[in-house]
Amino acid sequence: MALMLRVLIVPELYETGAPTACAYWRLILPFTDRLITSAINVRFVPLAQLSAVRGDIVVMQRTSARTVAELERLRDYCERTGTKLVYDIDDDLLALGDDHPEKHAYAGLVEVVRGMLAAADQVWVSTEVLAERYRPLACEVVVVPNRLDPRIWRAHPIVPRSGGPVRFVYAGTPSHQADYEELIAPGFRRLRNEFGADVELYLIGLRRVSHTTGTVELPVPDGAAGSYPLFATWLQSMNDLDVGLAPLADTSFNRAKSNIKWMEYSGVGLASILTDIEAYRTANGQDLPALYVKPTINAFYEAMRRLTKDRDEVLRLRKAAHEIIASALGDEGGRAHRRMLLDSL
Repeated sequence: MALMLRVLIVPELYETGAPTACAYWRLILPFTDRLITSAINVRFVPLAQLSAVRGDIVVMQRTSARTVAELERLRDYCERTGTKLVYDIDDDLLALGDDHPEKHAYAGLVEVVRGMLAAADQVWVSTEVLAERYRPLACEVVVVPNRLDPRIWRAHPIVPRSGGPVRFVYAGTPSHQADYEELIAPGFRRLRNEFGADVELYLIGLRRVSHTTGTVELPVPDGAAGSYPLFATWLQSMNDLDVGLAPLADTSFNRAKSNIKWMEYSGVGLASILTDIEAYRTANGQDLPALYVKPTINAFYEAMRRLTKDRDEVLRLRKAAHEIIASALGDEGGRAHRRMLLDSL
C-alpha cells in the first residue's frame, strides 16, 4: 500500500497568532477539504516548529516567513531533508506604491518575498496578472484561483425586495479606507441629497469613517473579526442588502488582485458595482455580471443612481451572479486542484 503524501502547511498569521483571511482562503479551508485530506496527510505547523517534523512538501504563504533568517532556515531545512517547497501568494507585495497605506509595513519583507519566489519548487498565485509578473522570478508559477468554500458559503435563493430603501454596502479593510473616502463617500452624499431616505449605505470593516446621513456602520462581532469562517457566516446573515460596492484605485498593486470581493458579495446575494479594472474579471478576461465603472466619484455616483432607479436591473444582476456562484460551489474539480499540483511535484 502506497504511503500518503505528507504535506506541512505554514499559514500566514496575524501578530495575535490567529490566521489571516488570506490564510483561510488559500490554505486552511482548501487543506481541510475532504477531497484533499482523503488522499494527503496534511499537518499545520508553526514555522518555529518546522525543524521538528518531516514531510514530503512544505507549503509556505505570503509572509509566513518574515525575516531573511527565517527564510535561510527554511531553505536549509528543505535541502537537508529533501522536502519540496511550495510558496502561495495572492497579492503582488513587490508592487506596493508609495500611496498604499501598508507600504512601510511590507518594505522590510521585499527581500524575503523575492527569496521565497526564487527558492520555491512551485509558486501558487491567484491571478494570471500575478503569474506573468512572477514567472521571471520563480522556477514554476501556477494560477490557483481564489474560491468560496461550500462548507461556509451557500448559494442562498434570491428573493426580490419589493419595498424599502435601496441598500448599498461597502465591506473592506482599513487598508482600503481611502478607496471608500475618495470614490464612494462623495457620490453617496450626492445620491442621498437626491433620493433622501430611499437610499442607505452600510459600512463594514472601516475605521474613522466620515459620517454622512444615511450611512450605517455595521460592527463585526468580536468572534467573527478574527475568524474568516465566522465572518463569512455573519456576512451571509445580512439578507436585506441589495448592492455591493467595490472601489479600487487603478494601481499596479490592485491590478494583480483577485475578484474575491465580487465572489463574497455574490455569495451574500448582492448585485455589484465594480471598478473597471483587470482584477474584477474572470480568469479569461470576461466581464462578470455587474456594473463596471471608472474609478471616479462621478462614475460610482451614476452607477448607484442607475440601480436606485431600476430595481429590475438589481434583481437581474443578483440572479446572474447567484447562478455563477452556485455552479462554482459545486465544482469539485476546482476544489481538488491543489491536490493534483502536489501530486505532480
